[in-house]
Amino acid sequence: MVDPQNPQVADIENRWAAFRPTVAYNEGGNPETFEDFREAVQTYGEAGLVRSLAARDQVPVATLEPPFDMEVAYLLETYTPQQLKVFYALRQVTEERSRKANTSLDDRINSWLSRYLPAHGLKNSPNTLAELGAACMSLFPELTDWHQVPEDWFGPRKLGHYTNDLARDSGNFRNRYVFRLLVARVRRGDRVFAVIGSSHVVVLEPALTNEFGPALLRVNGLTGTSRH
Repeated sequence: MVDPQNPQVADIENRWAAFRPTVAYNEGGNPETFEDFREAVQTYGEAGLVRSLAARDQVPVATLEPPFDMEVAYLLETYTPQQLKVFYALRQVTEERSRKANTSLDDRINSWLSRYLPAHGLKNSPNTLAELGAACMSLFPELTDWHQVPEDWFGPRKLGHYTNDLARDSGNFRNRYVFRLLVARVRRGDRVFAVIGSSHVVVLEPALTNEFGPALLRVNGLTGTSRH
């Protein structure tokens, strides 16, 4: 969601006003905060909007993301270091290739390989674009150009590649982390407002309902669930 006219923008704003949260969480790290809500949505989607709402109302806000080192350590119990590093690099390709940036896609992926991923324990090959190409040829003979890796290779509900399995295992790890985080804050007495992608909501919604019962909130005269 990067369109300020998307109905979900107004829905989130209305629910925020009705709920009056004491703490907020967003998926996707700790993006920059904008005073202009339109700019926030256009740049960072739901995360940008919640960050702006929290800043305006002086509500503490943090990321829902687990520490990356924790996720890496968990996944290394099942996957090889090469598989894991190629997975993260190629998934980043699918996210970066349509993004407007001042640097080339190759430069951004090279930074992931040589700096970002090694900083989180993945110091193994591939560390260069050439090594990435060689690793892809070994792991995915049918992928002739890693720049064109299909997005559905990272769909947790898809089958066919280890990347699909890894995406599912990564999502399960993150779901458990987010669930424990949200439950802990609610048990402390906080009014917790969180935004996260729909693939996580379908798992977290029944778990949170089982923990706390149906979440009801009156927005614009209507009563409904308040989970995004």
